[in-house]
Amino acid sequence: YLPATVSRERIAQAVRAAGYEPAAADEASDTEQSRQERELRALRRDLIFAAAFTLPLVLISMAPMVVPGVRDLMLRLAPMPVWDWLQLVLVTPVMLWSGRRFATRGWAELRHLSPGMDSLVMMGSGSAYLYSLAALAVPQLFPAGTAHLYFEAAGVIITLILLGRYLEAVAKGRTSQAIRRLVGLQPKTARVVTDEGETEMPADAVVPGDLIAVRPGERIPVDGTLSEGRSHVDESMISGEPVPVHKQPGDEVIGGTVNQTGAFRYRATRVGAETVLAQIIRLVEDA
Repeated sequence: YLPATVSRERIAQAVRAAGYEPAAADEASDTEQSRQERELRALRRDLIFAAAFTLPLVLISMAPMVVPGVRDLMLRLAPMPVWDWLQLVLVTPVMLWSGRRFATRGWAELRHLSPGMDSLVMMGSGSAYLYSLAALAVPQLFPAGTAHLYFEAAGVIITLILLGRYLEAVAKGRTSQAIRRLVGLQPKTARVVTDEGETEMPADAVVPGDLIAVRPGERIPVDGTLSEGRSHVDESMISGEPVPVHKQPGDEVIGGTVNQTGAFRYRATRVGAETVLAQIIRLVEDA
């Protein structure tokens, strides 16, 4: 971001042109968790709406071909053109409501010559819908025997993709909760020993070689090697073992674990992204 070259307004316009809605970074109430929850609710709502119309649509279009006697029953209830127009009535809400997210983002992708999944879904469902609409409204435009309807394909494409995205959002939400719990294990401050005594400073400011003091009941801020004192440390977050581990000078301690019984001092060896806890968080994010 070069302030002298581009304004925030132009950045926001570019984001909107790409099919997304920009959000100010300083909107404290609009947290990542709340955005994920809103997206999950929207996907669930669109999926239920699409499925409610797609299921009867599939039954009307496919059941006569695979279930004996269904076609005769349908013809006794209404002539076949009525069922064909009913398919149009059922699929149109799916296209206009549940499929709007694919149309909006897919069109933006095509405008920027960067087609992706949304443009693929838009073209696939849109082609099936428009072809079927033409075959239903003006069948004389097509050679004899080729004016078939594919409304169910348009509805099923959108419904299945929404189902996949909903399941993906659920999995990502669970992963995000796990990451937040892991991040919560990281102490925000560390008590660094200097020539003037103990000084409390942000854990991010600790550098390898700093001497850190840890009292009973405190979380260890960064990884290091114990130099003074003895204690028992709860390392269950790493090993899953509930029995505290005895620590003495020369032993390694891990950031995020809990000191239990005695006070000690240790030398920091790994800080920031190099700590064991940070690596675990990164592995969960990658997974």
